[in-house]
Amino acid sequence: QRTFVKEEIIEALGVDGRSTSVTIKTLNGEMSQRAIAIEGLKVAGSMMKTTTADWINLPRSFTKKSFPVEEQEIATPTKVKDWDYLKGIVDNICPNTNISVGLLIGANCVQALEPKEVIPGKEGGLYAIRTALGWCIVGPISCKNNPSDKIKCNRIAVFDVGSQKNARHHFTVQDKVK
Repeated sequence: QRTFVKEEIIEALGVDGRSTSVTIKTLNGEMSQRAIAIEGLKVAGSMMKTTTADWINLPRSFTKKSFPVEEQEIATPTKVKDWDYLKGIVDNICPNTNISVGLLIGANCVQALEPKEVIPGKEGGLYAIRTALGWCIVGPISCKNNPSDKIKCNRIAVFDVGSQKNARHHFTVQDKVK
């Protein structure tokens, strides 16, 4: 339930923070690592016209060297247009396919994740949620045209050693049975 920012983003912004240690618990176990705790970051949707009122204050965020995200997991207009019921939002999805994930917004930033509009999935397909930051596509994006044997299961709990407060648990399970 925490927000993470890629180290290179923080360096590019020239932002300073407090050195800390975070313990990350996953299904694979528990791991402690050094991080920088950052206060005062703001975010706005890049595919929308924004005003200063549209910026969202992020809660304390922690740096991470990289995020384990694969290209086929990122929604693009080309991938989403295969679902007829999502064609109406294709123009609202970033067309750039050469991107990397630099920010993971945790459940502790409700304002950024709160649904404003939902397009339900059909027959077990993707669904879409419009948030204050834009449209999010939820579901296994790569399965329709590029089946995989990989099973992904995400369940993470973060413990900021400096604050002695444990985050609540949140998890998402995606599986595919062959």
